[in-house]
Amino acid sequence: LSFGSICNILYGEINTCSNKVNIKITNRTDDNSDYSETVGGFVGRCYDSKILNSYNYGNVSYTTSALNYNVNVGGIVGSLGDSWGDDNTIIESCQNYGVIEGGNAGGIANIDNRSDYASVWPSIFDCVNKGEIKGVDSVGGIMGFALGDIRNCINDGNVTAADDGMGIAGGIC
Repeated sequence: LSFGSICNILYGEINTCSNKVNIKITNRTDDNSDYSETVGGFVGRCYDSKILNSYNYGNVSYTTSALNYNVNVGGIVGSLGDSWGDDNTIIESCQNYGVIEGGNAGGIANIDNRSDYASVWPSIFDCVNKGEIKGVDSVGGIMGFALGDIRNCINDGNVTAADDGMGIAGGIC
């Protein structure tokens, strides 16, 4: 599953867009352990893409009846890259105002936690999160699970991870 308000998978560019739609996926109980599920305010997954000057005002959530660490949720992009190849996506001058909730949750984006990490190196510049970020595993104001460059970003939202001893939370990443 990959879902976003503008597109589910992006190989291209989004510039000067805004999303005001709430995205809520609940009660999926099938655990497909071979593939992570992603939901983003704009894009579910993206590869070698650019997302510039765009704003998410909608709430984005993916909750299941069981804890699912393979769910990536982001205010702009749910998941960057996977094992298909190199990903050098750029996200610049974007802002999230919505509440973001899921397994791995980030105010702006996440990296697929099943990626070949050496091939995924996104750049996130001049982005701002003002929404509340809630997750189970890796949770961050800008990125929940990340590699790459994060520069000149600001988190002004609360960030919380599960208190089951497995959750990790950070203001930026």
